[in-house]
Amino acid sequence: MDFLKEFLSSDLFDAVAKELEGKNVSLINNFGGEYALKSELLAENEQKISKIMFDNALKSELEKCGAKSIKALEGFLEPDKMSLEGGVLKGFEEQITKIKKENGFLFNDALAITGHSHKSGMTDFNSMSDDEYYQSVFRKDEF
Repeated sequence: MDFLKEFLSSDLFDAVAKELEGKNVSLINNFGGEYALKSELLAENEQKISKIMFDNALKSELEKCGAKSIKALEGFLEPDKMSLEGGVLKGFEEQITKIKKENGFLFNDALAITGHSHKSGMTDFNSMSDDEYYQSVFRKDEF
């Protein structure tokens, strides 16, 4: 910390030294020529890294869930109810299940929308009994 004597008046240096006395603090150059407390920079970077990891995990899960629009789906999520623990996004699956049930239109999956697969409107005659088959083939539709 002696290098600060070159930049600070003796009174100011004494005040800074008194403030930092007894603390295990080192000053590092913060790329712009400004000096910052190493412990503050480490804490700030840890928060940034955690946020980036959470965002990447969330983006990955959103891409897997089959949403028509990820941006639209993000509006329904509550990120404060999710957490990243050991690389696993906790609380995401519960929210997606609820959203699929209440807002199935956001997803590509037909089952999410109606609860039934329509198979493109095609009738599966092979799964019908003989009676069901003949009723569907010979029925008279009224117009």
